[in-house]
Amino acid sequence: MTTDFTRPTRWILLDRELEYRGVWSYVTGRFDRTGNFGPPFRGTLNSAEDAGAGILLTFNGTNAFVMGTLPAVDVAASWDCIIDGRNLGAPDPSRLTYSANNQRLCSFDGLPEGEHRLDVNITTQGREFYFDKVGYGTNITAASLALAPRAEREFLQVDFTDPTVKFDRSLSWIQTTFNREDSSFMSSDEPGISISFSFNGTSAVWYTDILPSLPSSSGTYQFDNDAPVSFTIPRVDIPTFNVRLFSTPVRVDSLPRTLNVTYTGARGESPLSLKYIEVNDQTESIGFLVDLGGSKSKVGPIVGGVLGGLAFLLRLEQSGTVIQTYEVRACIWIPRKNRLDEKIKKLAVTVVSRA
Repeated sequence: MTTDFTRPTRWILLDRELEYRGVWSYVTGRFDRTGNFGPPFRGTLNSAEDAGAGILLTFNGTNAFVMGTLPAVDVAASWDCIIDGRNLGAPDPSRLTYSANNQRLCSFDGLPEGEHRLDVNITTQGREFYFDKVGYGTNITAASLALAPRAEREFLQVDFTDPTVKFDRSLSWIQTTFNREDSSFMSSDEPGISISFSFNGTSAVWYTDILPSLPSSSGTYQFDNDAPVSFTIPRVDIPTFNVRLFSTPVRVDSLPRTLNVTYTGARGESPLSLKYIEVNDQTESIGFLVDLGGSKSKVGPIVGGVLGGLAFLLRLEQSGTVIQTYEVRACIWIPRKNRLDEKIKKLAVTVVSRA
């Protein structure tokens, strides 16, 4: 197994904690199934079409990238990428003849240690520019990560090359790299082989690229001491990037966690593979009282992004014990000081489903 540590293996991911110039709007759902490069970060893009609109981020790191969605080239916008006042232009999107998510709009490597300013400016008028996320990295340790602003510690991309990712039976793994700087992953179809990962946070999401034409297979993941959970590794007809294989339950507190993933498929089937793990460190929670069946129960939503993403987990507690977890796809904002009336209680129940 070969590993390249010349680039950062951990990246802080941001999409809302930036300075936006001009008029921007959220685009949700429209591009979720576009192309074969996976869905947008957190399911939402930010869109602008006016020349002069842009984004600004000041960060401490040595490497950075900007991701977005590129529509077909005949309707694509143009933009400039500027780092510390140096205009580096932007990649030529003409290689794309179809719309695709998770495209690199800018990339900066080998920056000096310290603070940098990143600007992305739209240079065309009337053509939609779709921004997804910024990632910046350095040799991020637990100590240096703690120095980042709280909002910037909520999402961390950990590449498969990170030392905290442990590959069982190292000689059985193959590193595959597509003709893209951000498309390298590790895989193995040896039955029973496993990957382990230790981190601090509340949850994790597993992403990989998948080679085409292999039969579907399966694996299991064990989060902390929970019972193993099965997941499917799908068959695809074309190379497919940034596939979300599974996401763990969301914990309330940010604590040391363990994740163990095991391949339960057979040789010749779609292998167990890993590109990166997205660690969530959101810990905000709110609560209110609901009278269910005559007993007072506390309902504590675990917020997974309120602005632009009304999807989070709801945990139901009774006498301090979690008795059920729900996934909320829609919600009503209720001031903390107010009690729920009967009508809202019924509605609150209708908008949740068991996670």
